[in-house]
Amino acid sequence: MASFHEQFKLAQAELLLKLENQTKEVLTQVVDRLLDYSVVGDPNTWHPAIWPKGYTPGAFKGSWHHSIGAPSSDTSEHIEAQGSTSRMECGAGIEANPFADHFFTNNQPYALLLERGGHSPQTPAGGIVGRTEMDFQGIVNGVVKSHVPDKWKYKE
Repeated sequence: MASFHEQFKLAQAELLLKLENQTKEVLTQVVDRLLDYSVVGDPNTWHPAIWPKGYTPGAFKGSWHHSIGAPSSDTSEHIEAQGSTSRMECGAGIEANPFADHFFTNNQPYALLLERGGHSPQTPAGGIVGRTEMDFQGIVNGVVKSHVPDKWKYKE
């Protein structure tokens, strides 16, 4: 039989692994929300006077960047309607170091206008980042709740 110290160390390692996995889930869901809320403009619905110079539909969704420790100033040439490249880039950063300070940035010149709802009627109420921020506590609660053992769950 393992000593108390050995049992404690095993339990500690198991808890840290569970926390790491839940942290990755939360961060991944945050990225998913950012990308889901990111609009892909339809030039047919825009007035020419507000058409952003150099805009290409899908550029905003393809321009999300992940960085650790400080916001990225990178820009991107990815054009995509689904955000798969951004998901992969952000996912790799999350997987590598889930306990770091993560930053998800979009440095398109019209990003702030989209966030404030000035360029597209597709932008969700509250903005892209703002709406994700509003959803954050629900994301955390959902991930934590999904990992609670059945024996601890409240039964009516």
